[in-house]
Amino acid sequence: GTGAGSGVRPGTGGGFGGGALEPGSGITNPVLVREVKPNYTGEAMRAKLQGVVEMTAIVLPDGSIDPNRIRITRSLDSTFGLDQQAIIAVKQWRFRPGTCARRDGCSGTPFGQPVPVIVSVELTFTLR
Repeated sequence: GTGAGSGVRPGTGGGFGGGALEPGSGITNPVLVREVKPNYTGEAMRAKLQGVVEMTAIVLPDGSIDPNRIRITRSLDSTFGLDQQAIIAVKQWRFRPGTCARRDGCSGTPFGQPVPVIVSVELTFTLR
């Protein structure tokens, strides 16, 4: 359909066609069950770089992260590799997936079934 998201209906979010849904409106939040911390690069350490990388990712119905749909929304460092290290770490995260919590279903997904959900992620790089 038309709109800002993929799917069969207008609007943001999605449904059929591989569109991920946003938490709320009957979609439960995925719950992080395994976090992998990002590595510092030697170059970033020497430059004493610290800060936050912000990104969005899609948690798939099996609880994994879709490796092709991670997007940096606020870069910390594209020069010394910290943005890339953040992506490498998040690809290894695992979640209890978000589910449809509406009795009448969610964009074609039956009640209680896992759905792909958009999540926001912040990774902080701090030198000790």
